[in-house]
Parts: sequence; C-alpha cells; structure tokens
Amino acid sequence: TYALGEILVLKGNRNLATGLRGVTVRSSGSLESGLAWSRENLIDGQSVIGAPTAKSGQPLAHGWESGRFSAAASWVQIDLGDVRSIDEVRLVPARLLEYGDSHGYGFPLRLRVEVANNAELSNARVLADWSAQRRGDPGFNPLTLPGAGLPGRFLRVTAEELWQRQSGIY
Repeated sequence: TYALGEILVLKGNRNLATGLRGVTVRSSGSLESGLAWSRENLIDGQSVIGAPTAKSGQPLAHGWESGRFSAAASWVQIDLGDVRSIDEVRLVPARLLEYGDSHGYGFPLRLRVEVANNAELSNARVLADWSAQRRGDPGFNPLTLPGAGLPGRFLRVTAEELWQRQSGIY
C-alpha cells in the first residue's frame, strides 16, 4: 500500500493545491473509502501536522471564545486599519492542551467569512459560505480560504451554528 496524508504545493507560504477551484487529483489507483481514504483528502488542508502549539518554548494562548449562548449565531470582526489586498485567510482551531486532545474545540459547524470596506459590511464580499450546510471539523488544522486579492478593511467570521459545549450551552 502507498499512503500520503497531504500534498503541499507551496509558493511562498501559500499552498497552491488547497482551496483553489479546478484542482483535480488523479492516481493510478485509489481505495476511495468514504471520509477516511480519498484522492481529495490529499488537498483538503488537513494533516497529522496540525497547527503549532508552542512558540519559542512558551505555550500559545488559547485564542478567542465567544460568550455562552442557548442557540444563536455569533461573529467576530477584525479591522485591518485600512483597505488591504487579501491573499488568504487562515482560521486556526483552538487547542486546549489541559483538556487533552480537544479536537475541534469551539470551531463553528456552519460558518461564513466576509470581507468589506466598512464596519457595517454593506459592501461585503463572501470568501466562504458554509451557512446552509455543515463544513466539518478541521481537527487541529488551519482552514485556509483564498482571498483572490480582494480589497477590504474589515473581515468578519460568522458562526451560523455554534459548537455545543455542554447540554443546552453553545
């Protein structure tokens, strides 16, 4: 058997094989067994490497967590200070080491990522939209979204379906 977890085709720090339309994977043969084994898994941006967990020997902060909700959408928005050309956006899942492997902790099940020139997002352009369907758990891997050079000052990530932390608390 011959197995690979991911193929990275890099230009600078950009993986050209992930997230681009029209990218196809061919092989001389493949098991093609559901979610576990597939040609498409070679370019899905997920690998056993995952996201970094330490920098210069110091533990990384967990990241950002929304307030607790019973069932509602939540969003976070970043102001870049001025309009910039956006090549890509990477969403890095939180990893809480003190709770063991918190695979996919808090990562939204359905989400939308938009870029705009104003804080109200009246002229928003959508980079990714999984608001109508579940995207799936990225594990410990960054979710990389191509920005195609779109101009924008504000980036908003909206969780349309929140992750369940405990019974009735999202």
